[in-house]
Amino acid sequence: MKRLLKLILLLIPSLMYGQQRNVEFDIKNFPGEKRAVKDALKFIDAGDSYYLGEDYVKYMAIEYYLAAQAFNPNNAQLNFKLGICYLNSPNKFKALEYLKRSYQLNPKIDAHIAFYLGEAYHLNHQFDDAIKFYTMYKSVQDKKIGFNPDKRIQECNTGKYLVANPVRVIIENIGPVVNSRYREYAAVISADESIMLFTSRRPNTTGGAIADDGMYYEDIYSTTKQNGAWTEPVRLPYPVNTSEHDATIALSPDGQKLFIYSNKDEGDILISSLNGEVWSKPEPAGGNAINTPYSEVHACFSFDEKSIYFVSDNPENSLGGFDIFVTRMGPDGKWGKAENLGPTINTPYDEEGVYMHADGKTMYFSSKGHETMGHYDIFKSVYENGQWSKPQNLGYPINSADKDVFFVVSASGKHGYYSSGKMDAIGETDIYMISMLGPEKETVLNTEDQLMLSSKVDEQVLFLEPRIVERAPVATAILKGIVRDSVSKEPLNALLVVTEVKANEIAATFQSNARTGRFQSALPAGKRYKITATVDGYSYYSGYVEIPLSTNNQEVEKIIELNKLGGKAVTTVFKGVLQDSVTFKGLDGIIVVKDRQSQELEGSLRTSAETGRFKMEITSGRTYDVFAVSEGYPHYQGSIVVPVGVAEVEKTIRLLINTEQPPVVQGATVLKGTVSDGNTNTPLESIVVVTDRVQKKIVTAFTSRPEDGKYKTLLPAGKTYGISAFREDYPLYAGSVEVPESTVNQEVTKDIELFKGALAGTILKGTVTDSATGLPLNALIVITDLTQNEVSKTLQSNARTGKYRTPIADGREYEITSNLEGYNFYLSRVVVPASSAYQEIIKDILLSRSTLASQVEKVKEPEPPKSFSSEVTILKGTITDAVTKAPLQANVVITDNEKNETVATFQSNAATGKYLVSLPSGKNYGIAVTMEGYLFYSVNVDLPKARTYQEIVQDVELNKLEIGKKIVLRNIFYDFDKATLRPQSVAELDRLVKLLEMNPRMRIEISSHTDNVGSA
Repeated sequence: MKRLLKLILLLIPSLMYGQQRNVEFDIKNFPGEKRAVKDALKFIDAGDSYYLGEDYVKYMAIEYYLAAQAFNPNNAQLNFKLGICYLNSPNKFKALEYLKRSYQLNPKIDAHIAFYLGEAYHLNHQFDDAIKFYTMYKSVQDKKIGFNPDKRIQECNTGKYLVANPVRVIIENIGPVVNSRYREYAAVISADESIMLFTSRRPNTTGGAIADDGMYYEDIYSTTKQNGAWTEPVRLPYPVNTSEHDATIALSPDGQKLFIYSNKDEGDILISSLNGEVWSKPEPAGGNAINTPYSEVHACFSFDEKSIYFVSDNPENSLGGFDIFVTRMGPDGKWGKAENLGPTINTPYDEEGVYMHADGKTMYFSSKGHETMGHYDIFKSVYENGQWSKPQNLGYPINSADKDVFFVVSASGKHGYYSSGKMDAIGETDIYMISMLGPEKETVLNTEDQLMLSSKVDEQVLFLEPRIVERAPVATAILKGIVRDSVSKEPLNALLVVTEVKANEIAATFQSNARTGRFQSALPAGKRYKITATVDGYSYYSGYVEIPLSTNNQEVEKIIELNKLGGKAVTTVFKGVLQDSVTFKGLDGIIVVKDRQSQELEGSLRTSAETGRFKMEITSGRTYDVFAVSEGYPHYQGSIVVPVGVAEVEKTIRLLINTEQPPVVQGATVLKGTVSDGNTNTPLESIVVVTDRVQKKIVTAFTSRPEDGKYKTLLPAGKTYGISAFREDYPLYAGSVEVPESTVNQEVTKDIELFKGALAGTILKGTVTDSATGLPLNALIVITDLTQNEVSKTLQSNARTGKYRTPIADGREYEITSNLEGYNFYLSRVVVPASSAYQEIIKDILLSRSTLASQVEKVKEPEPPKSFSSEVTILKGTITDAVTKAPLQANVVITDNEKNETVATFQSNAATGKYLVSLPSGKNYGIAVTMEGYLFYSVNVDLPKARTYQEIVQDVELNKLEIGKKIVLRNIFYDFDKATLRPQSVAELDRLVKLLEMNPRMRIEISSHTDNVGSA
């Protein structure tokens, strides 16, 4: 480690050699650095042991090559190897930097350099440059096997079109509870999104062994959604997880059956069933219809579980590479011969990741052969009138130039899930949720789904940043740094959350590297961000960083040091005196201390009026800016360094009295207001600190008057200021005030309310106005807590002022809707950061008038779907004992009464009694529930025709076989006004006959009445 550090430190002197030429690792090129050259060559040798292996282990060479490259960045061969290694890693986009450098140093470094550069530009969506190098590679005689330059060029052209016409989606990392710093992928969900299983390669895998590719073996993990949030994942026990690779493939809609990939016999598909809370031993899926001596890599059920769609490279039936097949269950319960889905779906290239939606007709799959923008893209096809529709590319940013596979969709059609190695990933690959917003429209229609899809939904883009691809390119910056222990300087594995201050939206969530403490994230430039860092056993960190707007790429470095809890004291007493610099008399004034690195206010106090002395406790191991002010004196701004282990730091601050008249400033602004108790409206004396958010400096500090809480100060116009209020017996207040540009003097009022104890928290407030006239509006506002998935507040804005104000819980995400007759619906979201201090979130609402013209929707060709799919009904419920209410594992049969066909047969869960099935809407179904020792139960259910996803709950209570018990046969049908039974009644009567056969001593009494739809 010391040698590696030495190499990095020697980077700067090494750069003076051969800036424009290829520099070999030769001692003559580095006079006086013989030892460092030898160490660099050792790192290269160590990296070569992986580089010369299979492609899947090349990424393991990166760490060694980077150590050598830090010493000599101008070696063409080393840069080329780094580029190749990154192309074989999850972070493929990083390959471009090194391949470009290699090509600049030696254009003939490798016969295939044009191919690799084309690939790297392609992956970074720099399509024109990729086309240039692919075209150049067409002239190479000995091309890479299987490479088709013309196809790659076509992919780039497709990519240019898709990126220029992005679909409107929100792509969100599902967060650090599920995702780790390792690989997570292949997420599968139940139809109602209550269960998720996924594959991970984290250290606690079964057996804990490391595979040939240097990573832990694959294991399957499970998480459930509770109160709108995913729970801590649990690794499935043996026999699902073994000491080998075990990976998720698909989950049945009810979450009771799991397809698993096994790498035995070239790749087979297994199935496991959930019996209560225990998963069964995985068995080969589909009898002999699926698994062959060739590779079977993916499978899924149809909604009724009577068909299995799967992927195989069986050359006897394949159109080329991996194809999608289907096997159907026959009347005898056996799986039939597999059928290739044909050339509409399958191509001469590979198809993968098949997923059948719960609507029974929509298929999602990945393909290299259709109109992709590179490698695998995700496509959609619908089965109608006996044939599959032409596959439709789901578009950008769902698809990218990299490998996009393992895509599943909720039954509601609102959410899709897939894995990606995006720049904001917590680990190498993370699981992301996609929410489809649909095409822009002029009006917002009055349903929940259409509300999500509307355009003219004011400020909608605000809550999408930065996880939405903007229509115009936005300059980005790399925020990077290190998290470490403030005393030992050891690196820490911290959870970091970056929040865009103005929009109050979370911009990124990630973890620092456990070994190095380093982190990196791409963020839009021209914004101010708040950064928080948490590590178990350490103090909480909160700081700010300003990223200036720039058209050039830029990097911002942030070093974060955390204090260990429970150890020895990490605070220092800061004390001193505030004096007149001439008379040395103590001054009555205010001292404000601000952490220079985080820009957070550490503390504030008033000096002794008699002596000018002050004393406060501050965190050790930091550098602070110190601000002092006293009436009649210009303010003081200096700094102090507080080392760790120092008990006290003392400072004398002297102010020189101001004898000059302050200049009259045109356009200056008087900021005034009142500080009061938010509950009692009692005026308060409080220290108020105003900061310049851009320059990160304290502008002024003062106290409000004790008699009426009023304050007044002069500020330059055209800025947004941070404003904080301190009082010993109240929590800290932190807010902001915007002072508009003005050429004349103006006044801006900012009243501050402080809240005691438990009432301290977050206030959401703002003004509702007409977007055209600016006039206040009396509108209905509904605030939904998305974390709890429930309406939190319903209120109306003030009819005279348009203002609204309400307390809300912090650390949550909210959806805000507003409605007023004659205006378009308003929809936005706001993320409220967790805070121990009082905070105000300002959300102004602009409503636009609805006109006749705006009621006509814009027609776009082609118009992307408003959601992934719809017209699905989920029927679910719980089956219990009618008396004890204990859950029962019962048999359930669902019949399409119109066709007199059984559409689903399954069992409820033994541990919970729950069941779930997806059914086409607009039909009448008979539901029969049977269990040994119980009277059977039947019910007739009408599922209304629906354009959108719906859930219907049908709980069932079964009565034990006892004298006097009654059951209603609800699936007995007569013709109207006749005593003739319809054929649909046979199944119900058969169940009654079977009950009698099983209980020969049973005697029953039957009574009935006729009805065209009712029970008998």
